[in-house]
Amino acid sequence: MESMIKLPGDMFRQELLPYLTVDDIVNLDNACMNHEYRLQLLDKISGVILLGDKDKSMKASSFKWLGMRRIYLVNMNLSFDSLTPSSIENDYVDQFRYTQHAVMRGVIDDDMAYDISRDITDHTLQSIADYCTGLQSLSLELCQAITDTGLITISLHCHELNSLTVIGCH
Repeated sequence: MESMIKLPGDMFRQELLPYLTVDDIVNLDNACMNHEYRLQLLDKISGVILLGDKDKSMKASSFKWLGMRRIYLVNMNLSFDSLTPSSIENDYVDQFRYTQHAVMRGVIDDDMAYDISRDITDHTLQSIADYCTGLQSLSLELCQAITDTGLITISLHCHELNSLTVIGCH
């Protein structure tokens, strides 16, 4: 750990972080929770842009952890099973600053019941569109609360968008 912390910040970010997944970085932080170098580690990872994984859904806790540390993702896959759209709109919308590819999935419970409190709305799309101007692809799945207004907002703000997938939406 000591040798890793002694690496210059730019070398740490360019030579080490690109090979780590979001889960790896969260686990590294958890392993260093009580370590004397933890603050230096947090300083080195703050503001980093990671590739992310658009094929693997991210846990809400990981998304929040990244937001608190100003770590951005190019590829983002969010399921709203334990994350509310209002927390994105109010607390973590800045996370979308460098996102180019996003998958956003609403929630239908095991008993096939729809839960609007955990669904993506036009307002959520507006919040994301304001920050995510470099968005190239967006997939919206099981988002029952979005309307044409939300999709128009995305089209007006996200000029780089070349792929929009809407699956299982009302």
